[in-house]
Amino acid sequence: MKYLILSNGPALLNGADESLLKHTQDTLQKGLDSGKVEAAYALVSGGVCMVVNAPGNAELARALRTYHLGAKHDVQVIPLVDAIGTVKAHLEHRASLKMKKG
Repeated sequence: MKYLILSNGPALLNGADESLLKHTQDTLQKGLDSGKVEAAYALVSGGVCMVVNAPGNAELARALRTYHLGAKHDVQVIPLVDAIGTVKAHLEHRASLKMKKG
């Protein structure tokens, strides 16, 4: 399942030491390379936006901790579903209702 992770907040880059920045870069790159992180963007106002792939709640919680987002209270986790699949399922549902009616 895909999740949109939004973490609003102050920009942490300016106050972080170089070793933390390097660790953050390496961890994020590993997530992107493995496919666990599908996309990651920095917000101009401070914070981050990521699309994370996780098969369940436990894996999602681990991902939030891996990217140091688990302890923040301003993190939003939004489940994502395939748009084409959603439209297709809706059309199939409508067709089944028409068949029942007539």
